[in-house]
Amino acid sequence: MADGPTPQPGIMEISLYEGGAASLAGIENVIKLSSNENPWGPSDKAIEAMAKAAHSLHRYPNTDHGALRRAIGETHGLDPERIICGVGSDEV
Repeated sequence: MADGPTPQPGIMEISLYEGGAASLAGIENVIKLSSNENPWGPSDKAIEAMAKAAHSLHRYPNTDHGALRRAIGETHGLDPERIICGVGSDEV
């Protein structure tokens, strides 16, 4: 093993992630729902939203998540100032 950080005890004993089966004997079309895959692809609305956002992907998003908080608030009848959003649990 190369010199460097030593993992905490037990880390190296954790099994590697193994995704869902991509094929099964005797089954022609396997739909892998266990791997968070969507057999139908993105919706037209999702494709439209991605295309609209493509011009700004080179920048970090606004960190106050104002548009998202307003949309959630409007949808659920909540005050956006009382909604917390973050990218991952360390931001929340």
